[in-house]
Amino acid sequence: MQIKEIRETAHMSQSAFARKYNIPLSTLQHWEQNLNSPPRYFLDLLARDYEKGIDIYDVKGKTRYTYYPNKKIVDNLKGISLPVEIRSIDSLEPPDICSHLDRVFEDYKNIIRRFDESCEAELSEEEQIGWNAVM
Repeated sequence: MQIKEIRETAHMSQSAFARKYNIPLSTLQHWEQNLNSPPRYFLDLLARDYEKGIDIYDVKGKTRYTYYPNKKIVDNLKGISLPVEIRSIDSLEPPDICSHLDRVFEDYKNIIRRFDESCEAELSEEEQIGWNAVM
């Protein structure tokens, strides 16, 4: 991806993008006009942040997850992202992937619940109040 594509994918103006990444606006403009080039590592890092995900939908055709292959992350569209690598995604049916991811995210929720319960069991009543306030 070129710097302009990345910025447009982020839906940001030049000034907002430059501010976010602490790049002088004139430098960003020169990069976009191909007057000079950003460092390759910088483009690679930005491209990873703004890569387009692959939507994974259920049997009804509703998007349930988004997979980011370069990051090897699946987002459940409810704010939870888990590290997952889906190999040969093109050879699998999205509803099959979706049902598998349903189980992965359910297992994750259960692990977090058991962890919270075990932590609370080891705490005094006063410590539990503090723990609950943090959660």
